[in-house]
Amino acid sequence: NQRKLVLSLCAALVLLLPPVRGATLPFLFALFLAGFLQGPIRRLERGHVPRWLSTLGILLLILAPLLLLIAYGLLSLFRSAQDLVELLIPLLRERGGMEDWLYRFLTALPPTLRDAFNALLRTLEEQKERLLTQLLSQLGSWSSKWLAALPGHLTQAGLFLLFFLFSAIGYPEVMELLRGILPDDWRRSLARLQRAMAERLGQWFHAQCKLVALIFSELALGLALLRFQSWPFLALA
Repeated sequence: NQRKLVLSLCAALVLLLPPVRGATLPFLFALFLAGFLQGPIRRLERGHVPRWLSTLGILLLILAPLLLLIAYGLLSLFRSAQDLVELLIPLLRERGGMEDWLYRFLTALPPTLRDAFNALLRTLEEQKERLLTQLLSQLGSWSSKWLAALPGHLTQAGLFLLFFLFSAIGYPEVMELLRGILPDDWRRSLARLQRAMAERLGQWFHAQCKLVALIFSELALGLALLRFQSWPFLALA
């Protein structure tokens, strides 16, 4: 009973105190995810593959597609922005062509919409410098906030990966330690909960893989027929 009281107080501190929660929950989540990889790690161990090597290899296999997708997405975004700039600069330089296009567009509108669109164009013409300045300042503010937050996010991601790596490597020792700390009835309840969650998550993951594969096939076929340049990446995203 004293052990249960102490463990309950520790759990309450983890949940209620933000510094303790921020330091503890990532490790517990990494330990929880490491438990799902123990099957393939044990099979590789039986094939005389060191535990640290099998864990590192599985982690790299999980991270490689994600990193490749992020790199391809950034490259595609850069190319799209470059193509957009190359398209807009000649249009902005050819003021006469733009005015002719706007005139033909306005004459095709109904009279009520034409007046409203003319008023909107006059407003934009009067305030274009201020709007452009606000847009550039807002973009600068967004980019500076994103760049300022990037090191913190990278640090958190790196720490979580370290937690996950060491938890997966030392999983048997950590579980043996927890079995010695937790009371017997708690340990049996947690074991049943772990088996039930693993079974449910496995079923959910299997169903999601089927659903994602179906949606990816539909999107890839549609985007390919529409002749989008980056249709595999767009469909996967």
